[in-house]
Amino acid sequence: MVSNDYKAYLSGIALCGMVIALPGLYQIPFTQSDEYTYFSTARSSQVLLEWTIENWQKIIADDFDAIKLRSLYQDQQVSLSFPYYYKPLFDLIVLFSLYVFGYSLHSILYANIFSFAFSILFIGIIGRELLGKRIGIIAALLFMTSGSMLVQARTGMAHMPSIAILLAGILLYLYLLRGKLYGKKYWQVGFVWGAALAVHPTMLPFIFVIFFAGLFHFWRLGGLKSSIIHSIYLVTGISILFIFIESAYQIIGVLLEDVLASTRSWEAVAFRTYFEQILLHADSVVRGRPTILNKIYTYLAHEGIVVGFLATAASVYFLYNRKNITGILLVTLFWLPFLLLIFSKNQAVYRYSSGLIIPSVFLAAFSLERILLYLEQ
Repeated sequence: MVSNDYKAYLSGIALCGMVIALPGLYQIPFTQSDEYTYFSTARSSQVLLEWTIENWQKIIADDFDAIKLRSLYQDQQVSLSFPYYYKPLFDLIVLFSLYVFGYSLHSILYANIFSFAFSILFIGIIGRELLGKRIGIIAALLFMTSGSMLVQARTGMAHMPSIAILLAGILLYLYLLRGKLYGKKYWQVGFVWGAALAVHPTMLPFIFVIFFAGLFHFWRLGGLKSSIIHSIYLVTGISILFIFIESAYQIIGVLLEDVLASTRSWEAVAFRTYFEQILLHADSVVRGRPTILNKIYTYLAHEGIVVGFLATAASVYFLYNRKNITGILLVTLFWLPFLLLIFSKNQAVYRYSSGLIIPSVFLAAFSLERILLYLEQ
């Protein structure tokens, strides 16, 4: 159990993080095209949703007025655009932000800043579970002051919510493991991880590493059968969410079939199901041929030399001693996705490596704690 004092420390750090991230929020310029794409797609969905609710009886009777629908979009100065980038839960987050915080391009920033605050809390609690209270506090402080995380919190991109949801899944996983539960509840972990992927798929390499670490853990405890059963529960949780999302898209496509047919001539982006979006958009991620040096700079240097050096020092320590299983897991969680990003074909966009912040703050916090212990002595 997490003590009240520890919760108070983490809450204070999370509050400080929000204080750092909030100033000048509405003066932030949106410089990336994806930010406007997410906003305009959410606004388009909002207009269609409200029109559908108002005209559902006419839609069922095939008596709706397609001309009025087009006029409604023209009056709202919005193009009819459907998602094509397979981030359905982020679309819902943006849509929710528009209703809660107003019809502004900056509305999503509030959701991202809350995700930033919750991520700080999760980092502190996970750090305590893995390496102790002191390292948990240091990791939370490093996350709070991370330049890349402050950028993610103050942009309209999907990475901050996906990190928060992934951390929630890791925390749930740890609590189930600490309780020595071997039953069906692990599907819930897979479900949360699926939610992180449905917000942004760049969390996949990190989920992959944790997934196989869990299989290895259960193989050591109960053999191959226990490991296979555990993997089935995790995959089932992920599959349930993905199938539910795809089914929702399929149902929308059937219910609005006539509406979609009537808008085909003037829509900006055509309607596609979740799985169709994955097949369409995945190819664009691997376009471009940046050099390896460019990738190294993009995926590592932007977080800062100090954190990079501290994470590397902790990695060397854990690999040299080879006794701390948690340390080896963190090293793997950092370096395996990093090497995958370096040597795989991708566009070398810094946002792809946003998940590296999770293991890096724990490794850097471990190094800092060792330095503090040395100074105390």
